[in-house]
Amino acid sequence: MMLAKQTENANVLSSIIKMKNFVLTKNKTYIPNYYAFPLLTDNRNKLYDKLLENNIETGKHFHKSIIWATEFGYKKGECPNTERIVEKIIVIPTHLGVKKNNLLKIASILNNNK
Repeated sequence: MMLAKQTENANVLSSIIKMKNFVLTKNKTYIPNYYAFPLLTDNRNKLYDKLLENNIETGKHFHKSIIWATEFGYKKGECPNTERIVEKIIVIPTHLGVKKNNLLKIASILNNNK
């Protein structure tokens, strides 16, 4: 029941947002829980702030990854793909508690903040 609702939320959100920088897994051997919806965007910080202003819990997951990695010897520039991703990833809630009206609000914010 929970997995079905979270999957439905992720599918609804993916169908109404214009942004297409996300991947929903369709692999039959691995069933994700769709608790959250990762999205890559060039204006992550702007979207993050706008979502929070609208009482949408969101996250800049992994944003400290590079800082933490330097403590273990990582040097900036060694993995440019990771550095690019951690600056662009935002995680949108699609968990069981997210109602359809909030999905519509999230989609509106995402679609209007390029």
